[in-house]
Amino acid sequence: MAIQILRDLRGLRVQVVHPPDSERVRLVEHPRPTLIAVVGYEDPSTLQLVLEAGAVAVIERPIRPFGLLTNLTIARSIWLEKRETEKRIRKLERKLSGLQRIQKAKAVLMDGQGLSEAEAYESIRRQAMAKRLSMDDMATAIIHANELLQYRAKDV
Repeated sequence: MAIQILRDLRGLRVQVVHPPDSERVRLVEHPRPTLIAVVGYEDPSTLQLVLEAGAVAVIERPIRPFGLLTNLTIARSIWLEKRETEKRIRKLERKLSGLQRIQKAKAVLMDGQGLSEAEAYESIRRQAMAKRLSMDDMATAIIHANELLQYRAKDV
């Protein structure tokens, strides 16, 4: 892992973040992979800017060679880890919303057809397999069909 991060540093792009002026707008509009702040002094407004920018490391000016590679490597490692964590979170959120839809579809079947929870789950599973859909897609279809039927029942 560390060797790969060091290889990634060969293609490192540098972005300078500085106080608001005409150049800052142009510099900040670029996509930011790993952001390392280079600061000349510390004060609350500088720290606020560094935090808002999403920097994962800070290097002080004047830049000295000692510790530079370490900061670059650690910053890249933290950024990669953060990116993987965000991917994992998005995947878990999708899975959770799918499970919630399946629960809602089971409730629809239990209320509408008088099935037990296990029977409702099995019904969703069987229908999904027969139609070659995911259980989440089948649950969504059941929920939408129920909403459509409920809507029509209210109109009559």
